[in-house]
Amino acid sequence: MIRIMEASAGSGKTYNLAKTYIRLLLESEDPAKYRHILAVTFTNKATDEMKRRILKELHTLSTNPSASPFHDAFVPALMPSDEALGKKALDVLGRILHDYGAFAVSTIDRFFQMALKAFSREIGHSASYQVELDKKSLVDESVDRMLDNLSASDKGLLTWLKRAAMDSLEETGRFNLKASVGEMARSLKTDRLCHLLDASGMTVSEMYSRDNLDRIRKACLEVTETFPGVVRDSARAVMDVLDTAGVDLKDFSGTSFRSLAKYLTLQKGDDIAMLSEGFLKMAGDSNLWFPKARAGLLPRVQGVLEVPLAQFCGLFGEPYRTYRTALLLLGQLNDLGIARELEEQFLSLLKEKNVLSLDDSNSLLRDIIDGSDAPFVYEKLGVRFEDFLLDEFQDTSLVQWDNFRPLLKNSEAEGFENLVVGDVKQSIYRFRDSDWRLLADRLPAAFSDNVADPLKGNYRTLRRIVEFNNDFFAFAARELGLERIYAQVCQEVRVKDPAPGSVDIVYKENLEEEMDEIVSTIRDLTGRGAQNRDIAILVRYNDDGGAIADRLIREGIPVVSDDSLRVKSSRIVRLVVSGLSLVDVPPYTDKDGKQVVRPDAYLAYEAGIAIPSGYDSLCSLSEQILRSVMAHVGTVEGEVPYIQSFMDYVQNWSSLNGNDLPGFLKEWADDNPKISSPASGDSVRIMTIHKSKGLEFPYVILPFVESIPYYRLDKNNIGERNWLRPSLAGTALEGRVDGFFRVPFNSKLDHTQFEEDYREEIELQKVDNLNLLYVAMTRPQYGLKVIGNPFGKGYNMAKLLLQYKKEDYSCGTLYDFAGIPREETDEKIDMAYPSWPVGDVTSGEGRLKVSADAADFFAADGAVGTQASQRLRGIAYHDILSAVRVPSDLEEAVRSAAGRGEIGADEVDAVTA
Repeated sequence: MIRIMEASAGSGKTYNLAKTYIRLLLESEDPAKYRHILAVTFTNKATDEMKRRILKELHTLSTNPSASPFHDAFVPALMPSDEALGKKALDVLGRILHDYGAFAVSTIDRFFQMALKAFSREIGHSASYQVELDKKSLVDESVDRMLDNLSASDKGLLTWLKRAAMDSLEETGRFNLKASVGEMARSLKTDRLCHLLDASGMTVSEMYSRDNLDRIRKACLEVTETFPGVVRDSARAVMDVLDTAGVDLKDFSGTSFRSLAKYLTLQKGDDIAMLSEGFLKMAGDSNLWFPKARAGLLPRVQGVLEVPLAQFCGLFGEPYRTYRTALLLLGQLNDLGIARELEEQFLSLLKEKNVLSLDDSNSLLRDIIDGSDAPFVYEKLGVRFEDFLLDEFQDTSLVQWDNFRPLLKNSEAEGFENLVVGDVKQSIYRFRDSDWRLLADRLPAAFSDNVADPLKGNYRTLRRIVEFNNDFFAFAARELGLERIYAQVCQEVRVKDPAPGSVDIVYKENLEEEMDEIVSTIRDLTGRGAQNRDIAILVRYNDDGGAIADRLIREGIPVVSDDSLRVKSSRIVRLVVSGLSLVDVPPYTDKDGKQVVRPDAYLAYEAGIAIPSGYDSLCSLSEQILRSVMAHVGTVEGEVPYIQSFMDYVQNWSSLNGNDLPGFLKEWADDNPKISSPASGDSVRIMTIHKSKGLEFPYVILPFVESIPYYRLDKNNIGERNWLRPSLAGTALEGRVDGFFRVPFNSKLDHTQFEEDYREEIELQKVDNLNLLYVAMTRPQYGLKVIGNPFGKGYNMAKLLLQYKKEDYSCGTLYDFAGIPREETDEKIDMAYPSWPVGDVTSGEGRLKVSADAADFFAADGAVGTQASQRLRGIAYHDILSAVRVPSDLEEAVRSAAGRGEIGADEVDAVTA
């Protein structure tokens, strides 16, 4: 049996997963049942949360069963008494803790990687292979290798590259070889194409061989070169009838028929416009041809004009779609002509480095599992799973589903229990190839013995917010035609807190007004008892978050933002990288005797950073330059997290790529690493909606909702493209053209054989974007403010809100944030020195309290004990003593305290060393 739990936002998903897991343990007679249950989530955070919840509840059940929220479900249904329940829970908990490695709660990627390691021999890799998350760097390196290896003997490849260059120059007036090849290479390795090729059973080299592409080119050229002439001749046949009858195009009603004239002079290569709706309507009804004043002209052409006119209009059905499709495909072929070489270089690079990219590894595993018996898979894994608990199933991709399906089928056949939890309304990762249709359609169809179990309550959010979301999203689903997906949108309020909560919708006319509203909202909340950490600002794009962070910082409002914690924002890191560039290309004298310094090395050159000697690796070189930079700067106040992140980056990169300094500098220029945001501290949190999924916040501000469109068109034909396979049955291209082609997502797909895919993509984007709004508006616990500008062009979620509420809207009352129970998160650690002086050395505290989050962790010179400076977190104690220079006034105070006998001489030496 498989149970499908529809878990809307705040409906107690983790609670139900934990309860199911613990129930399976308690009702089983197998003491090692935990070894045979696999619980799968999609993030490390969710995995950690589920593990903690299971262990916490087992502990509660073992010590005080009646205090557990699961008590009534287990007694007497599973256990006859509290005593029996406690005894069983204690036994299970002890076994898990003593065999923690077999506690199978895992992310989906970790499980698949564990499985793939077991099949390393079958995939042709050593068991020591590594998984590369950054596929882009591998693709870029394969491009460099292909271009570096080009020679005059590669006539076939050179011909295709020259053709691509000429076409690009003719169309745009410019061409960049490396950029063009790099774009195609990255597109060839997108998840979508990889999965489409897997499903087709073909490789890149097979589908895009030059012989195949030459055949496609020939077929498309035949269509594009002949069709304009066919249209021209057909239009001439219509005009011949009119000329014979003495009827002019101006004699017809309106102006629609006058457009026929532009088809009379068509030449090969001319753009052919689609017939207007008015033309097609008139052509099909002779009663519409002439106005009453010229009704006498009808008998002249009636009976003779219908056939040639119908033949002309018929060309703008299937033949016209085929013609436009052929034009689109011809524009793709030059780029696809280098696909085979790029694929060969990419595969060679993977083999050389002994790595696999993450998505490729999932596909390889699918090929292994497909058709294999589950017992064989379990034999290779060394563990047998009987029951499966799958979380966030709406985020599952097709290839992940293909990998799990045989295992679920085996579990169902053997009578075990499986639980799948998900919510199609929270599917927002389609760009990572997740597919909500797996949960909505394919999963129920694949398992006839399934039970739907919708969770209708909301245990997170106060009443007025739940009621608003219930009503608004039902309205929005009707407007966008998404009623089926949002059929279960209405929730029941299950929060015990009687406060109503609040919802505010505010419309603004420009960006500055929206920014002002954000600031005033934060000021109002903190003035009413809220702390900064109670407030989260959710945005669609990182750039919006960065702009908000800049404004709040200027306003003196503390901010935690991933966008504001970029490693490249560190002055010291920029100096170190500039120093590396200085080593890579030292200053030289040109023919005119002038000193030349490359631009990216100029910062270090001007600062006088010395080029080190005696280094033996990229890491060693970076460390020596860092010492030189620190000596020049004099302080690392607030910079240590950035420095540590940079050095970790260097270490990780060099472990995979060796000591290639130019390669590292190129990679660094293209990358933008960030420091993870701290989880604590009294700061306003800014994050993207995608990162907020699964989280909750006391108060949510959702600005810039106009940035969430119904759908996004690629108007300039240069942005996101989709790999699609045209349906060519019954056309002039049938049997001659086949494959996946990279086409722009815009109206150019109208009246082509890609049109159905285009319409489907529009509907899928509507789902993506309404889901994005749903995720954002279901994060708050106590209050929600939505800010948007609905007065611009285009259809977006701000306009949808304006349709729902015609003016600024407010309901409920602001929550009493002063009443929220606060937990102290700082962990104080007593240092070993019993009389370490801090601040006033005459104070009687007698101990230094050190906290990783304390405001006085390590302060700048002259400000000891007064301001945060976490630059030395994680450094060994003896390094602290050598790194912190004691200011002279403190040193004098310490020596005075020693003179009074309050501090020992050894301690004075330790402080002033």
